[in-house]
Amino acid sequence: MAILEYANGVRATFHTNCNAGIPERRMYFLGSNGSLRADLVTGKLEVAEIGWESKIETIPPNAQYGHGSGDIVMAAALARTVLIGEAPLASVKEGICSAVRALGMDLSCQEGRIVDLSPFWDKANIH
Repeated sequence: MAILEYANGVRATFHTNCNAGIPERRMYFLGSNGSLRADLVTGKLEVAEIGWESKIETIPPNAQYGHGSGDIVMAAALARTVLIGEAPLASVKEGICSAVRALGMDLSCQEGRIVDLSPFWDKANIH
């Protein structure tokens, strides 16, 4: 489990357990105005605004393949990038940012301490 705190004060939590008897993959996005919950096994999405009167809206699943059909989308986009030069879905900078966060979480787990990622961002020249 990791708690990430960004320079602007926004916090994110990440938790993973790769050894579970029940297949489960969920994401929660909690914002200032509402929440989104995604069940990546069933493809079900739920959204709601903050407030006592708010109703949870359920968006039915539309996925037929792995990772909520995202694998097909990513493979097709990669093919277009390689074959016709279309811009990739994610930039090199986004890939570096993901890698820095993951390496920082690993280091924190290994050393049992809070890790300041500023030196990593400086080394990657990302500010």
